[in-house]
Amino acid sequence: MENGTLTIYNASAGSGKTYTLTSVYLKYVFKSRHNYRKILAVTFTYKAMAEMKSRILENLYRLGVGKESGYLEELTASLNKSEAWIRAEAKEILNLILHDYSRFSITTIDSFFQKILRAFTREVGLHSGFSVELENERILSEAVRRMIRSAAMDAQLKDWLTLYALSNIEEEKTWNLKEAILKLSNELFNEIFKMLSAGERLLLEDKQYLRNYIKELKSLIFSIEKQLKTFGAEAESFFAKFDLNDSMFFQKARGVPAFVKLLLTGEIKEPNS
Repeated sequence: MENGTLTIYNASAGSGKTYTLTSVYLKYVFKSRHNYRKILAVTFTYKAMAEMKSRILENLYRLGVGKESGYLEELTASLNKSEAWIRAEAKEILNLILHDYSRFSITTIDSFFQKILRAFTREVGLHSGFSVELENERILSEAVRRMIRSAAMDAQLKDWLTLYALSNIEEEKTWNLKEAILKLSNELFNEIFKMLSAGERLLLEDKQYLRNYIKELKSLIFSIEKQLKTFGAEAESFFAKFDLNDSMFFQKARGVPAFVKLLLTGEIKEPNS
């Protein structure tokens, strides 16, 4: 927010939010060397926090020592400054941050609220030496245990668990129902889930919507696997027609022939070099 204007960047995971937010941060800090003391950047996860911190420091370093940076052109244009000025300023800003690192405030949302809470421990009646422990696995394990037990009295839940177990068996995944649900439930703590809108979360509660969604996904997967097998069969017949063998290919059996053999099974992996 600047001069009363709120700017919202609404984007899905992997779409370049970190790049955009780093760019915004750098623009503010280049307007005044000490602006890093006035900026609070809050993220969902420690991974995102570390990535943003690393990217800011790395690009200040690259700019300061004359190396290439993906933010240089954007900074010179938005700040209307020369490349020489940007690089000289980057060196000074990096030096200030490193010598005043505690004021470089990029943190997770839970750490931010804990910091606020610690400032008012007396007012809320907490001991000043309190600590917060996150036991996601323990809580999830208990929640899953209770859910499975309640299936005996909930016909719809029982149907869902049966369907999920059969689906795992068909896909040759773990037969351990609790273990599978625990692994799936960890998605609740991922950034992608946390960014879902209220409407999207409401859809996840609609069992019929989910059934149709799963059915459509399986249909798409089946269609793609069928097409892949067709491609594999065509490639194999091409090999046979021209008497091609593994030794003729780069990386031999680990190269194109291996890829084609996987296609015949309906499986596809990212090609190697």
